[in-house]
Amino acid sequence: MIKVKQKSLKEIMEAVHSYDRVLVVGCGGCASVCLGGGQHEVDRLTTELNLFFKTELRRGQATGFTIERQCNPLFLEELSPVISNYDCALSMACGAGCQYMAETYSRIPIFPAVNTVAIGIDRDIGVYEERCRACGECVVGIVDPGFKTAV
Repeated sequence: MIKVKQKSLKEIMEAVHSYDRVLVVGCGGCASVCLGGGQHEVDRLTTELNLFFKTELRRGQATGFTIERQCNPLFLEELSPVISNYDCALSMACGAGCQYMAETYSRIPIFPAVNTVAIGIDRDIGVYEERCRACGECVVGIVDPGFKTAV
């Protein structure tokens, strides 16, 4: 599963500081499971952005919206009637989902709100272990002569 971690609030605010209507888009797939970009995280970030706008005495407004997966055209289509009402969007999906959203909705700026940090397994709730670098040269099945098991 792909693992994501939210960018710093400072970095996110710098990305959207010149926009008044910000859509925060969550991903119900991997980003949700690893507690980095699902509905709960969308709600929290939306609240933090609205507090930022209020503190800065700006008219800005952030709204949250979560779809099942940003990497799938059928689910991404759910944004079509919504996204045109915003000046920019923040994607809380992995790099693939964010890029696909930016390609699909190229008329408005799409900013990543999370960093993709690993492909791994779940060890416990909120505890993950990296298992793949997505290098394209998998060696899992190659047996090392000095060992009884595969590498």
